[in-house]
Amino acid sequence: MKKQLKRILFVFLSFPVILSAQEITIEAPNSRGFSGVKSINGEIVFTTWFGEKTETKGMANFVLKLYDKELNEIKTTEIEVTKFSEIASSAFTGKYFLFIFVDALKKTRTMVTLDAKGELVQKKTEEDVRRALLTAENFPIIHVLNAEEFVLLRPMKEKKFGFDIERLDKDLNSKWTKSHIPEDGIWKAQDSKVVNNKLYILREQNPNRSSDNYVFSVQGYDVETGEQTYSTDLMDGEDGGAPAFIRVNGKDEIATGGMYFKGSKYDDKNSDGLFFCLIGADGGITKFTKKSWESMKDQISGEFSSALLGGKTKMMVEDVIQKLDGSYMVISEQFKKANNANMTGSGAAAMLGGGGGSSSAGPEVGFTVLDFVFFNFDPSGNFIGIQVVPKTNKEARVSGKIASEKGIAIAQYMHSRGFFCYREVIEANGKQIIVYRNDDGIKSKAYFLPVGEKSTESIPSIDMDRWVSENLNKLGKFAKATGNAQYSFNSDNTNDTYALYKGISSFKKGFMVLHDFNQKGLKVWLEPVPAQ
Repeated sequence: MKKQLKRILFVFLSFPVILSAQEITIEAPNSRGFSGVKSINGEIVFTTWFGEKTETKGMANFVLKLYDKELNEIKTTEIEVTKFSEIASSAFTGKYFLFIFVDALKKTRTMVTLDAKGELVQKKTEEDVRRALLTAENFPIIHVLNAEEFVLLRPMKEKKFGFDIERLDKDLNSKWTKSHIPEDGIWKAQDSKVVNNKLYILREQNPNRSSDNYVFSVQGYDVETGEQTYSTDLMDGEDGGAPAFIRVNGKDEIATGGMYFKGSKYDDKNSDGLFFCLIGADGGITKFTKKSWESMKDQISGEFSSALLGGKTKMMVEDVIQKLDGSYMVISEQFKKANNANMTGSGAAAMLGGGGGSSSAGPEVGFTVLDFVFFNFDPSGNFIGIQVVPKTNKEARVSGKIASEKGIAIAQYMHSRGFFCYREVIEANGKQIIVYRNDDGIKSKAYFLPVGEKSTESIPSIDMDRWVSENLNKLGKFAKATGNAQYSFNSDNTNDTYALYKGISSFKKGFMVLHDFNQKGLKVWLEPVPAQ
């Protein structure tokens, strides 16, 4: 039954294209290479997938559909690429697109630029690329520099692993390329931002692929020349911060935060606490605040305190924002894994909920996303306190190789699949609002939580589904009520991406763009941000 339901998911029927100016249904897109629906600058909406093979042997069409801010179609463009290609990265300047495709079988990497009307500008293919550089973990990162230029971060390997930084124009001409290859160990660009014509990189350094030792650093670069302006290690004595993100304000100051580990050595069972760091425009650390979980127990009450300090419940740190009053908030969600979770009977609910079904004979574990936990810091980076905001739990079962790992490693995998609730922070009606996704049976909803609110009980929401019937939704609620995991993820199946088939993101002022990709087609529509 599970296999039949999964096959049904990927048999797409054809429907009329235009329903209204604010809602469209796209005919039978192919699930292969489907990118979701992305919005750019509140002006353009686009979606991509791979189409049919072309008349050229070994080639296939990559399909790009462009829509304006009212969801009127601009153009459908087809780009011929090798049939085993996958899209690695994309960006849009407001005038030009850049797409990068990789083909691990043929060992090629192809760059294509298009204008805003979908017309081809330039196409170049790099031959004989190392296969290790064509995997998802080594896909290039593209930043928009200006209307006609991009900054590209590309993982590279010579004797050691590092990365290149390149400045490209719309015709794929390179203004400069700078290689950053360590003499020893591995360098990885964990996060990066381009702000005010400056490039900032959060770099992770490891002795080798199997080592638990690490050093994270924040680095600044002049994009005019490509030269590095500073490099700052995120260390407090021997203890090292292990963030996943950096944020840059209008004064070129960096804020970052996340877990830290004693002795700068990963323990993928649990971290030692939370850190928050502010870096000035010159690269100097202006504040490094480190708080152990033990030191915060007096500010954490009840069941949450005992679970956190006991090691069963852990944190996924997802973002840091600067609030309107100049203070900072680190956004995180609690999670836990359960080796003895009930793993039976999820059936149709698992198939239609967004994650793929698991038929693995290997280990299975339960995984639960729990409440929001917000860590607050004043404008100088001093710790103020903790705010716990309860929300409905979200449960899944996890199988494949990742199920044998410890809690943090499983959480990082589930975060990469989009299973955690947090999506983004938007500004509307003079307020900062946290947008997050959670589920009600099989149906998904987007919720809007004003920053500072202490409860999610009465916050507004948007229904993210256009296809799920109430009867099927009741089946999902019943499965959850009986203690069965609703969603199923197998790390051996690369298509298990919870966030891909139903999505929401901020768009033009006051509106969100949503999409729902199901057996009936791909529906895209606009919704106003709910009144607060």
